[in-house]
Amino acid sequence: MKRRIVEHSLLILLALVFTIGLTFASVELPRVFDAYIHNQFSFPDIATISSQHIEPDTYNESAFRTELFLRHYHFREIGYICLLLIIALIIAGFVTEKIGYTTAGAVALFLPVFGHFALTMFFLGGLGFLRLLWMPLLDISENLLRLGDIIVYPYQWILNGASFIGLNIWRELPYIFIGIGFLLFTMGTLTWFYGKIKKQPITDFWIYRFSRHPQYLGWIIWSYGVLFLPGSRIKKMFEISNTLPWLLATMVIIGVALVEELKLKRTHGKSYALYQKSVPFIFPLPGFVKKIFSLPTRLLFKKSFPGEKLEIVAVLCIFTIVIMGMSFANTRISEMRQHSQIPDTEYEISDYEYQFIYNSDRRTKYHAAMALVNAGKPSEEIFIRLLKSEDEVEREFSAQALGKLKSKKAIPPLTATLQDPNWRVRNTAIVALQGINPVAVKTELISAFNDENGSCRYHAARALEKIGTEDVIDVLVSGLQDEAQYVRVACVNSLAFISSAKTVPPLISALNQESADVRRAAVLALILKGSKDAIASLQLLHDDPDWEVRLYAAEAIKMLRH
Repeated sequence: MKRRIVEHSLLILLALVFTIGLTFASVELPRVFDAYIHNQFSFPDIATISSQHIEPDTYNESAFRTELFLRHYHFREIGYICLLLIIALIIAGFVTEKIGYTTAGAVALFLPVFGHFALTMFFLGGLGFLRLLWMPLLDISENLLRLGDIIVYPYQWILNGASFIGLNIWRELPYIFIGIGFLLFTMGTLTWFYGKIKKQPITDFWIYRFSRHPQYLGWIIWSYGVLFLPGSRIKKMFEISNTLPWLLATMVIIGVALVEELKLKRTHGKSYALYQKSVPFIFPLPGFVKKIFSLPTRLLFKKSFPGEKLEIVAVLCIFTIVIMGMSFANTRISEMRQHSQIPDTEYEISDYEYQFIYNSDRRTKYHAAMALVNAGKPSEEIFIRLLKSEDEVEREFSAQALGKLKSKKAIPPLTATLQDPNWRVRNTAIVALQGINPVAVKTELISAFNDENGSCRYHAARALEKIGTEDVIDVLVSGLQDEAQYVRVACVNSLAFISSAKTVPPLISALNQESADVRRAAVLALILKGSKDAIASLQLLHDDPDWEVRLYAAEAIKMLRH
């Protein structure tokens, strides 16, 4: 008796130690590996998916650079091939019942998630390189990866429940899931080994009394926790959802477990059938929930559990499509709910106006301002009046709101705001005028290009692009000598979209600037210009000290020649 207690105690201790070690490894090793890759290799500052448009209104420099980077190293083709190989591996595993292949495919499908939570900032930086696997979906639309978003709700319910009793566990909860998942996986593995040592035909004791596949249950819970691990340096503009990959990987794992059931039933016959009736499949669920999940199988095949591989595939496809449909519907409902929150009565408008004026919190002021923007034309007078407020935050958000409203009535007061003592207010007014009618205030925007604040000069340069007259070109060319590097980059980008041959020589001369950022922007601008006159100068960049400049120049020469 004492010996059994000691054995079981050692097994439990081993499971706990192993679980803690694996939890630490699954969280820390990706960070360490990501940091190592960053230290060993250089990555371009690219944080968006590839762009298929290069028109002024849709052009995104970062996206265009991403596209050139992908083309140069043929990364898109690599991503497509890898995804096809994983799909082939999954299918081969199902067909041959070699479940190790299918399991490996499911894990590989989930691997890019590590590139999302690790300390990477860029699309392909560090472990972000793994996200190449999602390129086929990203090329269609990044929103496709949100077709599993409904699975986030259980996580949010737990957070809300904890918050209700005064606990804030949003940082800890992912690690709790990971730890629980690994604990279940470890306990399942130890139990399975112990059963083999005891030479039991069916492992039906310890944790196998609560789940017929505790290892797979552990993997599902562990991977669910990984979904929510915080990536502290991920750029907001590139928050691609991980939910669809998790959903697909989980469905594959469930399929693996179902195929295992077929093999075990063939091997052990009635004894395994009795075990099936007494122990839940993967998740211990209440009876009425089981009936809901078995509904497709009962409707299609007149049985509560799929008994053939084609039935397994059919049921999994149905559940996947239903969850994707629910996610899509949830997104649409959320959009409709936001639309329904637009203030449409005088009382609601005055309430938001009160919040905007009398609340000192900057975030609250902003949300109140955006709510008034949603009200449309009735809020114009409020913002025009508040451009003269003593509160600089009110003036800034009022200028921003008028820009969003595209109010032509606001052009004169916004033009006056270009003399505001606060640079944030002046900067916001420039952006607003750019969106309304920059031609009407060309003289004022040219004057704003001489503002003492670099951010104001930057946005003035982007506004002058919309005008595109000869005198504006001269101003932008003079800006190529600006003391601020990012202003020079803005001038290069603006010259790229002004339809005049006069812009090509200064862009070629910008290839010789000391700043690598300016040289990169100049190469991209010359691609957009499509001028073959630039090829000779671009060829001289073959030995440029900056590897990105060399990469973009090589791609530019190819594109301009063809």
